[in-house]
Amino acid sequence: MPTSNVSTASTTKMSKKITAIISLGTLLSLALIESNIDGSGSQMITGKHICVAAGGRPIIPDDVAGAEFGIDSDGFFYLEKQPKRVAIVGSGYIAAEFAGIFNALGSETHLFLRFDSFLRTFDPMIQEVLMKEYERRGIQMHKRCTIREKGIEKLGSGAVRFNYDDDGGKGTLEVDTLIWAVGRAPLTPDLHLDRVGVKTNEMGAIVVDEYQNTSTPGIYAIGDVTGNWELTPGIPSTT
Repeated sequence: MPTSNVSTASTTKMSKKITAIISLGTLLSLALIESNIDGSGSQMITGKHICVAAGGRPIIPDDVAGAEFGIDSDGFFYLEKQPKRVAIVGSGYIAAEFAGIFNALGSETHLFLRFDSFLRTFDPMIQEVLMKEYERRGIQMHKRCTIREKGIEKLGSGAVRFNYDDDGGKGTLEVDTLIWAVGRAPLTPDLHLDRVGVKTNEMGAIVVDEYQNTSTPGIYAIGDVTGNWELTPGIPSTT
């Protein structure tokens, strides 16, 4: 039952066997889901089998001063104009993809990495070839980067000042847009999985076996909510 911060709830009959209910759902028991309809009431939904596919959300660090002055990967799609200067923090495929897009569009592009390379879960040959190609194309790679105590500052001009240390020493960079691409978090807090004994890991992702079974028989989980293979399509937030 997907969860989302949806301002209104609706029920749609998609076929003779499928009904879509857009609302916040929580687990009450092994076969019972409570669906809250826009704060005005709720309905109980029962099922012999429950599949949790709530998805995930992009993370903005909560331990970096001024982190809120950046946007996440969802915010990228709401940009109304192309930034002339952009900084991307992250070393996964989302960060690499965004860096390639902005560079191809002609933006001054900076990519900040925790280590010496991006896509570190990929084949080393892929990492090496892409790193060289990105640098050849003019993407500025900041390796072994940490964010200094000043963190991120919003300037009167609307630009963002990024204070960092990298393999070249201390640095300060002003950009039009800062994008966080530092991972995703599963949308599990509102599901109350503990009520039915579903185990989660330290990140809140649901623990599953190779067949997507959770620790509770009859309840399964797929997609981002398991933290294994991310970017499964889900219901976007309207807030």
